[in-house]
Amino acid sequence: MADYKNALMALSPEEECLLDIVKNSIAGQDSDEGCGCRFMAGFDINRYDADTLKEAISLAADHAVLSLIYDSLEEYSDVKAAGAVKAAKKSASTAFIQNNRLLYVTACITKLLADNNVKSVVLKGVSAARYYPLPFLRKSGDIDILAGDGENFECARRLIKGYGYIEKKHQHSQHHAEFVSDEGITIELHRMLAEPFDNQDMNAYMKKLASDMLAGCEMTEIMGYRIPVCTRTQEAYYLLVHMLQHFLRAGFGIKLLCDWVVFWNTCDDEDIRKDFVKMASESGILGFASMVTAVCVEYLGLRKENAAFIAYQDYDRQDVRLFMDEILTAEEFGKSANDRMVVMRGNSPADYMREFHHQMQLNNPKHANKIIMWPYLWAKTLVVFVHNNRNLRRVSTLKVMKKAHARSRIVKNMHIFSTEDGKR
Repeated sequence: MADYKNALMALSPEEECLLDIVKNSIAGQDSDEGCGCRFMAGFDINRYDADTLKEAISLAADHAVLSLIYDSLEEYSDVKAAGAVKAAKKSASTAFIQNNRLLYVTACITKLLADNNVKSVVLKGVSAARYYPLPFLRKSGDIDILAGDGENFECARRLIKGYGYIEKKHQHSQHHAEFVSDEGITIELHRMLAEPFDNQDMNAYMKKLASDMLAGCEMTEIMGYRIPVCTRTQEAYYLLVHMLQHFLRAGFGIKLLCDWVVFWNTCDDEDIRKDFVKMASESGILGFASMVTAVCVEYLGLRKENAAFIAYQDYDRQDVRLFMDEILTAEEFGKSANDRMVVMRGNSPADYMREFHHQMQLNNPKHANKIIMWPYLWAKTLVVFVHNNRNLRRVSTLKVMKKAHARSRIVKNMHIFSTEDGKR
């Protein structure tokens, strides 16, 4: 681990520029100049040369935060970057229009469900956007609605299809079903909060939480519409689980960290903080929460006084920098490279076997509990894995394994799925 840390490079100029601009956009204060801009103390967009700014803007697009940063770019004076700044303005305009449309559809669908006595809770999307200084500039690509499992889910499915949405023929996740409208809007109807993890205690915890979220649903006005949401404690926990799910697979980018920053920067409720720590601790993901928080304090403007309750100081700056490098490399949902597939909770043979078995279960949910079929399913999983690497991802299986090994080094000190007494 030490050698890996020592090889860590400093932030590149464009990475430093991007993080500075994002921090200003989500954590800056309203300007007294009446121009609509937001500024942090010491922030000066013009200290960056045009080439660096253009590279930073390109990175922002890769991380799906380009629309968020436009207000911080308006004062840039070097005309050499005018084209890139114009692209950011276009992204902000597109996000504004798209988010207005998604908000309207979210309100219509959830009202349809409520009118038919179907419980639902909106996840991410407009619920997360409400904490931003400029909510409509948080990019959203689809609508996520929790309906739980059983008859409530089936009723929601029938109603959404009856509303004109088509259920996709090929579903690639166990935890939700995807529906698409003729105008291209996607609804992800969630049975569960996330794909099953390789820890049954965690999966049981999430199942109970989903039930509790639906039972305790609150109607909240968001940008003029009545939207069903969960409690703030539950929302914080869900944001963390969503990051963890992507981290343990291909990874995630800056956008999800921005959600974390604005959520806790707008929360001063001690009861919410205590309840969140309790939930994260008893489900074994408090170490991951501490690392995410440490990165957000160091790089993205999460205020120390708002974050101290998570004990983010437990990690040294090298660990935090290493995790930030993982985030920057991943881009949005790990799309930066085809060899990014999973991260394991260790690098021993047992860790490899546990992850391989877990992937077999995820890819064969109907037969995963039939022990007699495991040898066949293991063989099938291996063949499909190698085939897809070669023919779809165009990357060698060895390269995928090496990447998983390298990324897994980051996990060790987080003790994911380990409770304080070490029993899990």
